[in-house]
Amino acid sequence: MNFLEICRQVADRCNVSGVIAGTVDQTGDHARVVRRVNDAWLEIQQSSDIWRFMRKRFEFNTVAGKPNYTVPLVTESIKPGGLSAIRRYMFETRSAACWPLGNKAGRTFLGLWEFSDYEDAFIYGVTQPGAPSVLAVDESDTIWLGSIPDGIYTVSGTVQLAASLLVASTDIPVMPEEFHMAIVYLAAMKIAATDNLPEVYSEADAGYKQVWGALDRTEKEPVTWGDPLA
Repeated sequence: MNFLEICRQVADRCNVSGVIAGTVDQTGDHARVVRRVNDAWLEIQQSSDIWRFMRKRFEFNTVAGKPNYTVPLVTESIKPGGLSAIRRYMFETRSAACWPLGNKAGRTFLGLWEFSDYEDAFIYGVTQPGAPSVLAVDESDTIWLGSIPDGIYTVSGTVQLAASLLVASTDIPVMPEEFHMAIVYLAAMKIAATDNLPEVYSEADAGYKQVWGALDRTEKEPVTWGDPLA
């Protein structure tokens, strides 16, 4: 379902009169439905830091002699779904990798360093350019590679994206469609609680719990252990 279809479902369940024509510049009860749908969508996104549907892979090519890079996340490539900003990098064990351009068979995994350690070794220290083997992330979410690349390499990794709003009527929540009813039920609960609609609330609560159980079970990344300390 897209944003508009979700809003219409919520309006129908909450006995909101009239057909919602779009999700922008609405007024009255229609505007309230739009707001509550976005409230529900944000709440679901922010309820966990390990949702599968909020993870995206990235790749970029290095430039010889250039140590620092901004991950090229293009909003249009992520839409529909309303997600674009990085919440955090997911640099768990064996997740960030590097290989010579066009030679993925030569892939190696990158070690994650604290930026202060990276500065000491690669910014203030004297090193020779070479194939990157470590990376660090500074306070502005810029990636720094060491060794400083001596040629063109491809770097890949994963980011957890930040929660964001749905805007256009055609925006589609990025989580699998089978779970879109969780947004409908949660938004209906929010309206029913305000408007004193106990029957609507009870029905939506039961539906939400059922869908949420499946969402929570299937869309969370399993917790894994890192490398041993010694």
